[in-house]
Amino acid sequence: MPDCAKVFIQGQTTSNTVYTTSRVTVDGTDYAPGMFVSAGACGRLLQFWRIDEIFLVNNIVSLLCSSFESWYVEHVRCYELSPMPGRLSVFQISDLNDTITLAAYSIDGRLMLSLRRYILLRVASRQFPVPAFSYEVEHILREGNSAFEKTGKVLQLTRDQKHDILDKVSAAIYNFKAYPSDKELSKAAEALVTKHPCLRELGSDTGWYGWKTSIKFKMGNYRNKLRRAGCMEVAVNAGKRSKTSPDNEPSHSNIKRARRAKVNYLPDLPQGHDASTLEQQRVEITEEVQKAEKNLVVVDKKMQMTFALRRNEIITSPSPVKEILGRWPALRLESQVCAEFQRITNQNLANTFYAELDHHSLRLMSLYRQRVAKTGKTADALAEFLRVHDLKVLSPIVV
Repeated sequence: MPDCAKVFIQGQTTSNTVYTTSRVTVDGTDYAPGMFVSAGACGRLLQFWRIDEIFLVNNIVSLLCSSFESWYVEHVRCYELSPMPGRLSVFQISDLNDTITLAAYSIDGRLMLSLRRYILLRVASRQFPVPAFSYEVEHILREGNSAFEKTGKVLQLTRDQKHDILDKVSAAIYNFKAYPSDKELSKAAEALVTKHPCLRELGSDTGWYGWKTSIKFKMGNYRNKLRRAGCMEVAVNAGKRSKTSPDNEPSHSNIKRARRAKVNYLPDLPQGHDASTLEQQRVEITEEVQKAEKNLVVVDKKMQMTFALRRNEIITSPSPVKEILGRWPALRLESQVCAEFQRITNQNLANTFYAELDHHSLRLMSLYRQRVAKTGKTADALAEFLRVHDLKVLSPIVV
């Protein structure tokens, strides 16, 4: 065990025995060796760490992690990581920048890690993070909160001050989701009033219902601004019914939005590229896949480059699977199935699958035991497998 882990353990407990585990769930988030977390920052760049080992000290989860140097690659909107050999550290869950664990993927031999999922999924298990406002508004809110604690008097905002608050909150919500649900809007409004009680609405059952309504309309205006700016994720829903186009479908019907774990739902085209240049790369991918000796590195690089074009085709003009595979034959490759899953969800398909398999393995093994008993076959091999599995899940370490 590394010296840093020994020192940490000795500072936490006098026991000579600690336990390791191959997987742990904390507040609904799964952690496993090989996943990436973020802790600390250097020069405004997040510092990323790969989990090497998970151990329990006084029933507190601790992570032994290896450090990775990072820098942001604008072209693919990801962090590029490179290992820093020998630099290890131990973190508790509370030390992390967030509770989301991340899986990295490779592009042309480089280790990449997307930031957007790191931001997006935080809303699921944590309170909405109220953003900072302008200096003027922050000063007024501090004074207002102080007065509210003493006298219970709420703050009266000017139009510009309220506009600044709604703008900042809408932009923060958009970082999580372009089309938030009613429940998510309620959480944002509640978090705003909780952090700044001077903004409570007198006479309201919740104290924030009016803020929720204002945020909802401001989100619509914010999406319109982004739509006019050409943001693909919201521009795809343009062209609905209006005064000039009364025969089009209603504005609230068939909204194309991210669902489930789709993080990169409809990204913008890469900087410096348009549909024609990406179409040429698609043709090159098709030609490369047809070769007997495929250059999988080239295929992966071009599939990453054309991801936005592919998502635009799938979402804006849904086609049968056969046609999609005809245009993108690389999606028939196992490596590209995993890579595409990674691009859309920022989750490692193999890690996710095996983690879920581990989650259900005990029940599956129980079913297998019953099946073996019914057929009269010996369960020795399965018993040995279970014994090895149990040793891996929970094994003592002597410090």
